[in-house]
Amino acid sequence: MNIMIAGGSGFLGNALARSFLADGHQVFILTRGTHSLPGTQAVPWDAKTTNGWGHLVNEMDVIIHLAGKTLASWPWTAATKKAFHDSRVMPGLALVEAILQATQRPGIFIQQSGINHYGLSGDLADESTPPGSDFLSQLTVEWENTTKPLEELGLAAGSHPYGACAR
Repeated sequence: MNIMIAGGSGFLGNALARSFLADGHQVFILTRGTHSLPGTQAVPWDAKTTNGWGHLVNEMDVIIHLAGKTLASWPWTAATKKAFHDSRVMPGLALVEAILQATQRPGIFIQQSGINHYGLSGDLADESTPPGSDFLSQLTVEWENTTKPLEELGLAAGSHPYGACAR
């Protein structure tokens, strides 16, 4: 399979890429730099548009959206919060645009967001639990909403704090 990962140089993306490579898949990492795991193909992107890479979606079987600035950045100023937001929402919008423009769409789309979707109350939560009202919870809601158009295509079965997966 051909698998494209946005956020493939991060902790989870790196582990997934290694696993996919070990299973014999082709892995394409959307990157703003030149970093690429050996065996993967680095695909330059600005994480905002489809310029220069959107056509590759026609060749993908799976697209995974893991992009996002690490939340370990301190202090959380207004500018840092904007960076958290933009580094998640803008790539999601670009991925959706590329998929909507594709003549051959991938069969699977997976998106992570965050366990903080449910807030910081410490209460047990499941898929029916509403999102929290704090900054991070609302960020996951907006992040997941960026890819809602894929549900209408039948590509994504629905957003979930642990990922939106296709049928």
